[in-house]
Amino acid sequence: MDVSPITIGVISIGVVLCLLLIGVPIGLGLGLVGFVGFIMVSGLPAALGCLSTLPYHVGMQWALVVIPMFMLMGNFASYGGVGRDLFDASEKWLGRLPGGLLITTTVAACGFGFASGSSLACAATFTTIALPEMDRHGYHRGFTCAGIASAGTLDALIPPSGMMVVYCAFTEASLGKLLIAGILPGFLTGFIFIVATLITVWMRPEWAPVSPSGAPLKEKLKALWTIGPLLPIAVVSLGGIYLGIFTATEGGAAGALIALIIGLIRQRGRKFLPSLRDALFSAVRTTCMIFLIIIGAFIYSRFLSTTGIMAAVSDLIMSRGFSPLTVVILVMVLLLILGTFLEAVAIVALTMPIFFPIMVQLGVDPIWFGILVVMLVEIGVLTPPLGTNVYVVHASAKSIGYNVSLGEIFGALLPFFFGYLVSVAIIIAFPGIATWLPTQMLGK
Repeated sequence: MDVSPITIGVISIGVVLCLLLIGVPIGLGLGLVGFVGFIMVSGLPAALGCLSTLPYHVGMQWALVVIPMFMLMGNFASYGGVGRDLFDASEKWLGRLPGGLLITTTVAACGFGFASGSSLACAATFTTIALPEMDRHGYHRGFTCAGIASAGTLDALIPPSGMMVVYCAFTEASLGKLLIAGILPGFLTGFIFIVATLITVWMRPEWAPVSPSGAPLKEKLKALWTIGPLLPIAVVSLGGIYLGIFTATEGGAAGALIALIIGLIRQRGRKFLPSLRDALFSAVRTTCMIFLIIIGAFIYSRFLSTTGIMAAVSDLIMSRGFSPLTVVILVMVLLLILGTFLEAVAIVALTMPIFFPIMVQLGVDPIWFGILVVMLVEIGVLTPPLGTNVYVVHASAKSIGYNVSLGEIFGALLPFFFGYLVSVAIIIAFPGIATWLPTQMLGK
């Protein structure tokens, strides 16, 4: 019995989900299903032709050079001690507030976001920095780890952002505009996390005892000086993109260079060399992983396009007469569901080839939509049972000798989870929060 290409496409989606659930690497699973599907729909010669040309053309895209640049920038800043300085400075200013040390972590994560593009890296960094300090002051460990995991997601919104690069790879949206668009939503989400912390501490004061002493004004002002090295990274990289001096790729390269110079100066050359090696290897590993996912996803999306399933989904939605906002909300709900059992990059790779063309037809702003997509997949890294940020925080805490159960962390995440949903609702209701800054950019 002949099976229609659309049926093959639908079955392939189920096969991909099954492969991912049993632990097959994302890029391998997508590429394998796409290749086999190509054979079934178009024959072996067409499948081999796709496999021989597509990886090269995808890997040679100039825009993707920004991925290793952002990875290097974040690693150089992290190994150079920027995260520690941000936390220390924020603690001196905010430590005496109710839940002050957790608020300090959120503020420091916002600042660290300007030098790092990975929510996982941010979560791991601030677990090792902030958890011992909060534990020493008697903070509830589950609440502490939940706050750190949530604060880590801000790095995916505040530029540079690896997740935004992945989104743009599948949509061809302007990366420079999307990076700038993430600043205000990132700050808004960080502010809502702070409010969520204050409300939780008001309801559960025993979870976050107030710090008994504060720093004098002289120490506070001195602390601001210690975070000075972050400014040239942000000003040169993001300022250059905003003013039209740099492309996103050039801005990433400039930021990585400045972060490297700052690390060498602050750790006096030789002390930084072991960290430099680790930073380079880490950037290579992460870049290779992301490129493998992107290549596999492109093979799979090319196969889906051949089956006609994308056009069928588009025609179905358009024929129902849904408003653009209704379609956007439906896609957001789907992303929220997928976030419970799929990794963030996999969600973008699976959904954007299907839904982004529909958004274009409906006239939805790709920058506004991109910010919403990034926010929803980052909610997924906090959602059980997968919750990758939570697992990273749990593992990092264990590595430095602190025992806290996953149940305690997930149980304390509710205020931040609902806070993130509030932030998404605000961005949906007021799109200008995401779209205003990109409209003010200079140059091309």
